[in-house]
Amino acid sequence: MSATLSKRLQMVFFLFLLLPTTVLAMGFLNKHIVFSAVDGIVTLQGKPLQNVKVTRSYSESKKIDEVTHTDSEGRFQFPDWVDTTLFDFSFLPMEIRIIQEIVIEHQGTQYDAWVSAKSDYEKNSELKGAPINLSCELSSEPNHKDTPSEQTVYGICSINL
Repeated sequence: MSATLSKRLQMVFFLFLLLPTTVLAMGFLNKHIVFSAVDGIVTLQGKPLQNVKVTRSYSESKKIDEVTHTDSEGRFQFPDWVDTTLFDFSFLPMEIRIIQEIVIEHQGTQYDAWVSAKSDYEKNSELKGAPINLSCELSSEPNHKDTPSEQTVYGICSINL
């Protein structure tokens, strides 16, 4: 192998190593908000419940979960859930459908708190710009709720707008 060819191969290898860092530093990654931030409170008969497991999940092609627990005042929160991708195919005609769920588990029983579908990657689009703030009374029957964004949410939680 000639010295010139060897130098070229070294340069190509170096560029391959540098490319991911450059992409991150220049902000080429596309950020998709698949589930906006959520604040909520869990109660039973009006009394806040402490240390209750709350699981938030979304699925597009596969289901992904994250878990938190209520604090001493029954409150829980999740930050914006951001998925990043190197390539943005939004210029192609396609339907975005993100299934969102929040499940509350208390004393071995699971409660559907929020079940809905999101059709874009915008922050707070679930409620047409309003943040997701929930009051979840475990003795409530789950029902369907219409939202300002004209999507339906199913679950036991009331939406505080």
